[in-house]
Amino acid sequence: EGSNMAATLQTADVELGGKYDRAFVNGYRFETDADGITGRISGKDKHGDAVSWSSSASPDTRTGLVPTRSSARLHRFELSVAAGDVWTHAHSVAPDVVKAGKR
Repeated sequence: EGSNMAATLQTADVELGGKYDRAFVNGYRFETDADGITGRISGKDKHGDAVSWSSSASPDTRTGLVPTRSSARLHRFELSVAAGDVWTHAHSVAPDVVKAGKR
C-alpha cells in the first residue's frame, strides 16, 4: 500500500523508416493514462552503437506530443512516470515520423 513509485519504461530499438533506411522523428505520444510523464528518445544507425539519449521533455498540454528532432535508422523511446502519479496502463508509443533522406 501507499503511493505509486516512480516508473521508467523503454522500448527496444525500432526501425521506423523501413529496413536500412533512416527515419526522422518530429515528436511522439505515449499511449497511457499517466499525467506526470516525461519522455526521451535515442537514435543510432547500427545495433552496436552506444545509446545516446535526448534530454527529458514533457508532452505538449494540448496535443500530448513530446517534441523532438531525431534522425537515425534505429530509435528507442523511454517513458518516465512521476512518483505518486495514479495510472493503470502504458501500452505503446506513437511517433510522428517521416522517412529521412540518404547521404
